[in-house]
Amino acid sequence: MKLTNLVLTSIAAGALVLVVAGCSSSSVSNSSTPKLTSAATDEAPTTAGSAVRATFRVDPAVTLMDQPVNISLSGLPADAHVTVSAQATDVDGSVWKSSAQFTATPSGTVSLAQPSTGGSNQGSDPMAMFELMVPPSTSRAQIFRTPAVKTFPVTFRATVDGVPVAQVTVNRDTFLSKGVIATGYLPAAGSGIYGTYFAAPSIGHRRPAVLLFGGSEGGNFEINEGKILAAQGIPTLTLAYFGEPGLPSSLTNIPLEYFQKALKVLAARPEVDRTEIYAWGISRGSEAALLLGVHYPELVHGVIAGAPSALVFGNYPSSGQPAWTLQGTAIPFVPDADFFATTNLSQYPEAVIPVEKIRGPIFTACGGVDTLWPSCVNASAITRRLQANHSPYPHVALSYPDAGHVIGAMSGYVSVTSNGGEGGTVVANGAALADSHTKLLAFLKSN
Repeated sequence: MKLTNLVLTSIAAGALVLVVAGCSSSSVSNSSTPKLTSAATDEAPTTAGSAVRATFRVDPAVTLMDQPVNISLSGLPADAHVTVSAQATDVDGSVWKSSAQFTATPSGTVSLAQPSTGGSNQGSDPMAMFELMVPPSTSRAQIFRTPAVKTFPVTFRATVDGVPVAQVTVNRDTFLSKGVIATGYLPAAGSGIYGTYFAAPSIGHRRPAVLLFGGSEGGNFEINEGKILAAQGIPTLTLAYFGEPGLPSSLTNIPLEYFQKALKVLAARPEVDRTEIYAWGISRGSEAALLLGVHYPELVHGVIAGAPSALVFGNYPSSGQPAWTLQGTAIPFVPDADFFATTNLSQYPEAVIPVEKIRGPIFTACGGVDTLWPSCVNASAITRRLQANHSPYPHVALSYPDAGHVIGAMSGYVSVTSNGGEGGTVVANGAALADSHTKLLAFLKSN
């Protein structure tokens, strides 16, 4: 599962509202010139024969890239049929777009949180216009990649019967707006690890931190999540454990001691509270995260398992070898590579991860239509084992019945054009990613 350079960020202070007076007839005067007004101004410019004065409202005015905003319109005709469109330009210069239709209230208002009547947004998700943008047909991009700037604009326009009535530019803040600094680590440089550490400038005290890594895709592909967490004040080290120079070429015989090195590197950072370090593994990486919590309780004080497994599986691509080792010995694993044939954990007791030994809170998130493996079956097994052993630590288990494997990334407000063949719809996955991200941040900041 691969999610990199995920998108969508916040509203910069002083966002402008462009209010265009529309006409009730099919033509607009060529002499009319739109004027800019502030977000707090209700006045709209008028033109001869104009019948519509509409204004966009954006609240709050300033948020981070992973936070929601409320967008609404006022000054519309009662019960008008309104089309709202959004567009943004990605790092490659491709313009992504979304649109939705709404019916105005009798008082002439529309909220993007109200049920739509058509278009990209088929529900009442207030952030769907951000999540469901698509690139032009000539683009092969599947994920909106944010430009390397502190803020980038998302332009919203509203029309009534095809006539423009309002426009606003929402400036979405990226992690760069928070001064997040990236520090790279390479095996040959002495650290013994391959990763990237993200942190905002010190605020005078040490903070909880996260060691974050992905699954069977290999490489250091979780950097966007690392940037987002760092912008939220959570120092994060994203880690590759195979598939990069100086590392194994596949998920085979990966020593847990490698992750131990990374945990020590993270604990040594001056911004990090070494008593509050979380291991976050996604998909196959969830096995490693849970195992780290079991075997290194002095270094791992909580575990986040996205689209998790409750069992240890063999190497990938499968050849009957172990995926993980400890002190040169294979961690016992399920020999059958058919993930869906191993839902009965009692068949492989030696491969079940003893999560009750983890000395800290555990957070899981799964998708009910995950087509890579039964992540919700596994998440439920983790919960049952914790309960049966009376674990005294907090445990959050999120389950999204209509989401797929992509839920493991838990990143909010991302435009993704497909489910990658991993289950769930674009709409369901987008909503699940946003909800889980919000709850994950609350988890990290409360424990």
